[in-house]
Amino acid sequence: MNLRAERVLDSGDELGECPIWDERLSALWWIDIHGSAIKRYDGENVRILPMPEAPGSIALRREGGMLVALASGVFLIGTEEPKLLVRPAEHLAELRFNDGRCDRAGRFWVGTLAEPDFAARGILYRVEADGSYRVFRTGIQVPNSLAWSPDGRTMYFADSPRHKIWAFDYDGERGEIFRRARLRHAASGISRWLVRRRRRLPVERRVGRGPHRALYARRQDRSHRPSPGRETELLLLRRLAARHALHHERRSRRTVRRHARRERTSGVPLRLGSGARPGG
Repeated sequence: MNLRAERVLDSGDELGECPIWDERLSALWWIDIHGSAIKRYDGENVRILPMPEAPGSIALRREGGMLVALASGVFLIGTEEPKLLVRPAEHLAELRFNDGRCDRAGRFWVGTLAEPDFAARGILYRVEADGSYRVFRTGIQVPNSLAWSPDGRTMYFADSPRHKIWAFDYDGERGEIFRRARLRHAASGISRWLVRRRRRLPVERRVGRGPHRALYARRQDRSHRPSPGRETELLLLRRLAARHALHHERRSRRTVRRHARRERTSGVPLRLGSGARPGG
């Protein structure tokens, strides 16, 4: 499959994130974190909604309007100024809300981070429609890449500076995560990924100071696994092939050394690979 990136417009973002397609308006929403704005593009014009604080993520509401995670809390936006939905007691002044997404039941999962040092003080929350919340993970540096598998049974979550992606079994009825499996290390910081129907995950990775590159990884379907708790596999940068070749190289060296020892002990040459004596 050949993919081609096309530049649609020069949005002038300082740090553009969280693109969401609104099928009701046929428009694309996204945020500019450092520009403290929410933006909408309808194919012709860009509308800019200034925010009083830096937005970290947004989500569309069924009844209209939007949910936005600003630096100090989670707010509702309609035709009026942002209205506070929840500011968790655990949310300290030096933290700000970052990446967030809704599950199929409308629960908003969102994480926080500490700027500018990104110390491991961030928290992953689940926020309900009535403003109640629950803490699920602590000690996070930069929460990112919240997404769900097509069947809704797996939730993905990344901590970018640690170069880690986790896959959790997800209970959609109760909105809870359990049985964490860590996907293989990425070579550099992970910014975003999107779950596709063919279970190929385009992972956007920041390579030094250069441009972003899209890499593809395949995750095994849970229904084909012999055990649900088994670690999820991520084929990234041919690592599996390299490990396979290294394994066989080491195995061959061990075989040579073993046969050399047996030859020194018995004084009779052995056929390499069979372990049998000539004529045996």
